[in-house]
Amino acid sequence: MAVATSASATEPASEGRDVRLIVGLLGLAVLAFVIRIGGLALVGGLDSRISLDEGSYFAGALAFVNGRLPYRDFSILHPPGLLYVLTPFAQLGTMTSEMTGLVVARLAFMVLGAANTILVGLVGARINRATGLAAAALYAVWILMLNAERSALLIAPQVTPMLVALLALTGRPAAALTTRRVAVAGVAIGITGAVQIWAAVPAVVLLAWLLLRARSRPRDALRIAATFVLSGAATAALLLGPMLLAAGPRMLQMIIFAQATRVHGLHTNVLMRLQYLEGLEGAPLGIVVPRPAVALLGVAGFALVMVAAKRVPAMRLWVAIAASQVAVVMVMPIFLEHYRAWPAPLMTLCLGAAVVNAVARLPRQRRAIGYAAYVGVLVLFATISLRKGGVQLPGLDASLPELTAARCVVADEGYVAIRTHTLVRSLRNGCTIVPNPRSFAQLYNAINGGRAPKTAQADYQQHTLEYFTAADVVLLSQLGQDGLTEATMAALRAEFPHQTSIGKVLELRRE
Repeated sequence: MAVATSASATEPASEGRDVRLIVGLLGLAVLAFVIRIGGLALVGGLDSRISLDEGSYFAGALAFVNGRLPYRDFSILHPPGLLYVLTPFAQLGTMTSEMTGLVVARLAFMVLGAANTILVGLVGARINRATGLAAAALYAVWILMLNAERSALLIAPQVTPMLVALLALTGRPAAALTTRRVAVAGVAIGITGAVQIWAAVPAVVLLAWLLLRARSRPRDALRIAATFVLSGAATAALLLGPMLLAAGPRMLQMIIFAQATRVHGLHTNVLMRLQYLEGLEGAPLGIVVPRPAVALLGVAGFALVMVAAKRVPAMRLWVAIAASQVAVVMVMPIFLEHYRAWPAPLMTLCLGAAVVNAVARLPRQRRAIGYAAYVGVLVLFATISLRKGGVQLPGLDASLPELTAARCVVADEGYVAIRTHTLVRSLRNGCTIVPNPRSFAQLYNAINGGRAPKTAQADYQQHTLEYFTAADVVLLSQLGQDGLTEATMAALRAEFPHQTSIGKVLELRRE
């Protein structure tokens, strides 16, 4: 792929139609789709297990379309925006099979990833064509966005409206910040807030940037700020209000307090978080990147971006948003692998602009070498991404006699219930279904104002035991993370005397 351009790295983007940009972005969109589907199809398969959270979200969407109300009837720890997005796929899964709905949802998220690649390029092209193509190329192949845009996770539905907001606001003089453009940006940011509460952070950065742009015209500043805040708040209220009225205060308890008290994942090692933010945890050929190199790359990337931002004012908003997002990800008490996708779009814009700025400052005869080196990095990143797939759970078949005959089957993770095609049947039979039983632990910590481990929570142990023993068959695939005490496990085994190992899944049944 050639990203060279005759435009200066600081030359404003043209308002006219740029055919070469459009063709280039369409090609990168195809590449993004191939990268997202390729690794999954080759390693594990489109129906393989990708992550615990994806199974929980899609199981929650299946429960939602089958008459269960989130927050009231089952626990989720985020706003309901993702459930809304997954509703048509969950309805398809109800009409056909749960796994069919999940696979189609994954394919749709891959298409969304391709569309987001184009949007990244269009935002980058506010500076020039080279920046748009460089940023979009990085976005297409970098592992940071991989899981988020090939599985039903929170990040992808936030990326699209965030990029729409940037398209509406940037690349024009302050006088062009019309009420319509600002309102479009506010609506888009409001949508992100209906998916995840972290969206408040870039929203504040965008508001501050708008006020700075209009600071010489106080009346305009007031109009712009009011339009942005009111349109964003109205959109979020429209999406969240009906659910809050139906579910009551428990919704706020879950999406704010239970979320804030979560402690999980790589929460003690800053360098490991940085390694995941760089996408270097899965280097090919068994290469292990040493921690000093991780730190050095982080410092070098930051310096490259800051030097470019000094010379290219148009990228400073991207730097501010990316810095705020990275700071949140680095300091929050919980860190899961796919969380790194949240700052990834702004990181790709910053790095794309920085690379183009650096190459443009080289002697003309050496610029091709600079772009060739960048393409080499992209090839390496694509290789890393294509090696990452899903995991199959051998023997876990929907036709197992004890599963097809059972009235209520529950699992300790949503994917297992989806894989065995028992979830919709159990919902229709009136069984209590919780997409992720471990959410009980976060809820009790929120109620009690602490961060006690699962094994120390008597309420969690009792509630989990009651949930499992209300079923006819229990499927446990996450015993290492379920945090069940020996006493709880003994009570479960006494209730379910028949135990079978199905690969890595423990099946407990009464008969």
